[in-house]
Amino acid sequence: MVLSVGSAIMAPQVFEKSLSCVNNLRLQAGRPIVRGHTLYVVDIQDGVIGTGPRASRRGTYPAYYLRFCKSFARMGGTMHYVQGDNVAFMHNLLRDLAQAGAAKAL
Repeated sequence: MVLSVGSAIMAPQVFEKSLSCVNNLRLQAGRPIVRGHTLYVVDIQDGVIGTGPRASRRGTYPAYYLRFCKSFARMGGTMHYVQGDNVAFMHNLLRDLAQAGAAKAL
């Protein structure tokens, strides 16, 4: 799983290159490429709908024209887009993870 919060330029490029390198090494070793991964993109952009494998079809969904969605969508797997304030998202994620950890410890 990959969680990209507020990084519309660097995260997609770095992750796309990393995944490409890993898949090339796997193919050279006779292993299958990485499949079944999930990407969660959190950003404040408005109007992003229809993300996922179909978002890579040119002109079908507005998400195709946002660089980070386009990059993440063509990496395969499943992409989910969450629109929201990055600070609020991270605060809530940290709180929920802390609560889950405390509940698990009981």
